[in-house]
Amino acid sequence: MVITNSYDVVHSWFIPGIGIKFDCVPGRSTHHHLYFEKPGIYYGQCAEICGRSHHHMPIKLVILKLE
Repeated sequence: MVITNSYDVVHSWFIPGIGIKFDCVPGRSTHHHLYFEKPGIYYGQCAEICGRSHHHMPIKLVILKLE
């Protein structure tokens, strides 16, 4: 499960390798259930123009194998 939120402005996670985008809205927590068949590392970035440091918001999602 992924829980997203924001404390300042609207942000959006965009991870093209798995085709998902999560909106992060100030004052609201959103819950997302994901299922992955293979473990791996996926990279993305903020897709919402959120301020001066928008281009410095990389995202790394690590999927681990449950045993």
